[in-house]
Amino acid sequence: MGRSSGGYVEQGSGMYASSQAGASGAYEHSYPQLDPSATAPPPALSSYYDSYRPRRSRTQDLQWREFLQFGYRFFTIAIFITAFASAWMLLSLYSSQQTEMGLNYSRLVTTNSIFVKEMQVLNLGATGPVFYYFSKPPVYDHPIIWKEEHENVAIEAFDNEQFKFWLNKGSSFKISYDMTMGHGKDSLILAIVKGEDGFLEWKSDPSNPNSALKWKRFRDDGSMSFEVDEDNEYFIVFGNLNSHRLEVSFQLKMHFVLYSKEGAESLCSTVLADICPFPVTFLEKGYLLLSSPIVEQWGVNVWSVKVLYVPRWLTYFLLWGFVVLGFVITKAMMKYFEGRLHYPVDVEQGPLIAPQTVPSGKATNSSQDLAPSAPPAQYYENLPEDQLCTICLDALKDSFMDPCGHRCTCYACGTRIQNEDSPKCPICRQSVHMVRRIYDS
Repeated sequence: MGRSSGGYVEQGSGMYASSQAGASGAYEHSYPQLDPSATAPPPALSSYYDSYRPRRSRTQDLQWREFLQFGYRFFTIAIFITAFASAWMLLSLYSSQQTEMGLNYSRLVTTNSIFVKEMQVLNLGATGPVFYYFSKPPVYDHPIIWKEEHENVAIEAFDNEQFKFWLNKGSSFKISYDMTMGHGKDSLILAIVKGEDGFLEWKSDPSNPNSALKWKRFRDDGSMSFEVDEDNEYFIVFGNLNSHRLEVSFQLKMHFVLYSKEGAESLCSTVLADICPFPVTFLEKGYLLLSSPIVEQWGVNVWSVKVLYVPRWLTYFLLWGFVVLGFVITKAMMKYFEGRLHYPVDVEQGPLIAPQTVPSGKATNSSQDLAPSAPPAQYYENLPEDQLCTICLDALKDSFMDPCGHRCTCYACGTRIQNEDSPKCPICRQSVHMVRRIYDS
């Protein structure tokens, strides 16, 4: 198969230059002879033949471009999400938690074995609490009935007194109260709120009934009952909105629902150790039960402990490694394929013959010469400015941008734009897929 019309003709294993004569036959174009034993064309002609080699289709190039851009955006977003999630787990979800344990305290703490390697409990006060570790969630035990009385509790002006308890689902209590010091229209507020956040919300607006699970204003005596539907910390609060001190007496009858300690895999008592470690098996959920005595120990009825989570750093390293590696690979592939994703010169666009050279030793006749590849500079001086390249203003607009179709540059300037990292049309700033040359007849 060969290419004629003044081009090179491929015959057998070699390539031979053909000749082209002028109108009078006085001038002959010649091309350098190629070595028949050569395995590749000379460097000067490589780009010419590269434009005729089979390439990927336009659709395949667009698919590759879209795929790489999607991957780059995906891993860029994944880096921010991974950074936020890692900080949230290390500094919030699995950060150290200090808590106070009263009588009949029975709290279940769970963790994720993928991100936590070990749970530790550090005793900060008197001895007494015992901790149990389970691989399966423990069940509830029988309720314990507990009663306590408080006489003449003083509540200062515009202040409050709160009593907090950790209560599991199914627990309940009834409080009977009597304002023992007050006169006229004096009143107190009794509220039941859930968690530290609930208490702070009530404290910001104590006169609002919607700020508490239960809310009541009283002047003499009465009662209030409450049933727990979620494991959490609950506050019983007396609020004084008067300008002088008031006193109240109350009796509290509670039904504590505690977790059963049967089936525990390990236990640790603060009597024997100040720090209790509990390794968490990978891919198995761990359950840690914090348990306090049901009666006072040597006059102590409140204990302070801190729960620590030892991170499973290998998980974080693998997660970060995957995200960063994906980002780096995608970025490198985008740079590598950036030049290859530009569309090749179509066959109908390419010149029919290779660039021609005139032997230095042969005389020429200007009337018989072929037209030069580019007009002389004087030719462009006589052209209107709107026909010149908008980039260099030294050559004719002989190419257009694909797909927007703007004819605004010469082929040399258009090619430089096409080879940029993010080629844009100088007129409309639309992405350029390829610069196509225009051949006027």
